[in-house]
Amino acid sequence: MEFKWKLSASVAAAAVLSACGQADQAETGAAETEVADAVAPGGMDGGGVDEAADPMAGHGMTMMGAEGGEGEAGAVAQLDPQARAVADFLLIRGHTMAGEALYAAGERDMARPHLSHPQVELYSEAMDNLRQYGAESAAQAGDVIVELGEADATAAEISAAVDATFVELDKAVEAVDATLAQRAEALSAVLEAARAEYNVSINDGVVTDPAEFQDSWGFIRAARSAFEAWRDDFNSADEEAAGRFAQQLDHLLVLHNNPVPDGAPPDLAEFRTGVTQAQLALVPFQS
Repeated sequence: MEFKWKLSASVAAAAVLSACGQADQAETGAAETEVADAVAPGGMDGGGVDEAADPMAGHGMTMMGAEGGEGEAGAVAQLDPQARAVADFLLIRGHTMAGEALYAAGERDMARPHLSHPQVELYSEAMDNLRQYGAESAAQAGDVIVELGEADATAAEISAAVDATFVELDKAVEAVDATLAQRAEALSAVLEAARAEYNVSINDGVVTDPAEFQDSWGFIRAARSAFEAWRDDFNSADEEAAGRFAQQLDHLLVLHNNPVPDGAPPDLAEFRTGVTQAQLALVPFQS
């Protein structure tokens, strides 16, 4: 089954150009070290996954679909409360985006764990921090999605419920009133979660944990969606850096374009390097 994220011709072209400019695989480790030294807490040395020491670190989902999300928790663990709230809301959005796409494609058994993950885990663990920003309304909207999924509702009904949930999530993110630096830190943490989930989903060039692979797919798209909403603010602060970040995100969208891979998945080293380059583009905003 083929999933293609709908990109405009200009975005797709930018992504191809970005791919041509990626560091080669031999430079991946050095680039990740640079990010570890530069980016905000919650990155590789700030509570993130130590992939070199333990390639299965953060593995929180079995083939049965019981999601643990340890890679997500590590990525956001050391953020300040406001940045953490933004990152958590984006992770919730990413799970929901993955579930909606899978459900619409007829992969309903795969979709349901993603649609229920925010209710089962993220809201329950983070609610003390998120409640002050209106998370209960978003959680209640998410309950509707779960109920519809369990009732085998139509894809159109799921999409309508997802849209309603995203309205509440957007209100909650706005209520956080995060600074640009905090939003940049949240974006970097969400990308780190995407890297961690992708890393543990691949073994010997094969997707062995599709649910984590799908989480990564959703997190990249949640980051892109949030960045587009904030694009004017980022452009005002540093238009060149904002452009680099957008280009790297577009490359990741094209690279990781299918939550149910057909054949070999995107190269792990290339994906990790793409995330690193995106994180580096965020560094100017994090001070």
